[in-house]
Amino acid sequence: MTYASNARAVFGVAVLAALTAALAAGCASKPADSSGAAPVGKGSVTTAGAPPTMHGSAPIPAATATVPSSAGSTWISGQPPGQNTLDAAIQIVEPMLKHDFASSYAGLELQQPAGPADKTPYALVIYRIPGSGLDAAVRHALPTTNVVFKDSEYNAVDAQQVCDKISADTAYWQSKGLRINEYGPWLDGRAEVGVDDPGKWAAAIAARYGADRVVVNKVGPIVAD
Repeated sequence: MTYASNARAVFGVAVLAALTAALAAGCASKPADSSGAAPVGKGSVTTAGAPPTMHGSAPIPAATATVPSSAGSTWISGQPPGQNTLDAAIQIVEPMLKHDFASSYAGLELQQPAGPADKTPYALVIYRIPGSGLDAAVRHALPTTNVVFKDSEYNAVDAQQVCDKISADTAYWQSKGLRINEYGPWLDGRAEVGVDDPGKWAAAIAARYGADRVVVNKVGPIVAD
């Protein structure tokens, strides 16, 4: 299973619902290298962090859920037994990442098994622009936690700036006949934009904000109960 902050990431693994807070404690796993290759297999992804910027709907979830048939039965408690320790690891490093490494930090996830039969290893997955001291600082803060670093072109601040532009462009898009149903930051520093017809609007959205800065997906309007 995996935890995500700030955006949506697809690992090809099953996902739980969004988390919004973390506990304080340590975690016991072996350290990982910074190869950028997360050991993600059959597990699942859970997201957390500040709610993404949105427009006219609920916040965009940070990951999609695909429960593998080979993952075994679900956890009786509703969450993997090692989730609390990973939540605690986030509580330790996320404030540091946002404050001390805002220029390189993009987002994070928790990787965890989806069920008792799933052998996916527990890990904290951190997206960052490589080249800063972020990796070393995280390893120092979490010496016993399995941490995987993944490369990103942009940081969380960059993603929020794109979201702010989208927010300011509401009237512009309405004049073009487009309703943006959802938008929010992704883990890798890009922004996701949800519209009814991506095939029709993806090129125009990419032209306005940058093809490398947005991901356009099909998302229908939220209908009130």
